[in-house]
Amino acid sequence: MNTPELTWLTAAAAVIFATVYVQYKPGARLALRFARALAPRFAHSVPTAQVTSVLALIFSGSSGLILAVVMILAAGTPLLGLLGDHVGIELVFLGIGLGVAEAAVSLLLASSAMAATIPLRFAQLGRDATFELSIVGRGGWIRSYSHALDLLPIPAALAVILLPLAAEEMLFRGMALTFLRPNGPIVAIVGSTFLFIAVQFTGMPSWFSALPAACGAVVVGLVHGYLFWSVPTILPLLVAHLVYFLFVAL
Repeated sequence: MNTPELTWLTAAAAVIFATVYVQYKPGARLALRFARALAPRFAHSVPTAQVTSVLALIFSGSSGLILAVVMILAAGTPLLGLLGDHVGIELVFLGIGLGVAEAAVSLLLASSAMAATIPLRFAQLGRDATFELSIVGRGGWIRSYSHALDLLPIPAALAVILLPLAAEEMLFRGMALTFLRPNGPIVAIVGSTFLFIAVQFTGMPSWFSALPAACGAVVVGLVHGYLFWSVPTILPLLVAHLVYFLFVAL
């Protein structure tokens, strides 16, 4: 049975985690400035905006992964322990199938949510909502993922895209869910998913722009949370997250 002290400790840990992660978001803007300064040094045959986008993804993803590693080590969790007791090729195939299924369900959920809220958005913005609707779901890091696939060799592009995704899996499943685990599966899975959904709205120009990402976070957060609760291994979740975003980016 959980004691009040344990409940408060885990809640405080979750709040601290969420605060640190949200404060990390401005680091993406710093990475973008650095990338813009560095981009002109590359081949002029490649659009500077695309180079800037990929460099910003590399810098931001790397800093996020470093943050995840530092926070997990500070919490006393061994990094190799996140892989669980068994690592095999079957987990990779499981992740591939899981990612395809999550992409399909997320697309259906996002389409339904947008269809339900489009009248409200047009009532708020009028004709300006048409432009927002034309670009929603293709902004932010999704555009950077597409640019990475266009500019880099496939193995390098996959490695670059995996940087921020690995950071998210380590933070939200490896750390947040582990912090909340003593409170039981409902609190741990729903709590870590809520944090995952909340950060999708940071840095977005509007709630409507964040809707596809938030719907994806609902699906990925609940499924990955349940799987990590049941079998604490992060490998199939990393593969699933990568496959999910490949479908979204393509």
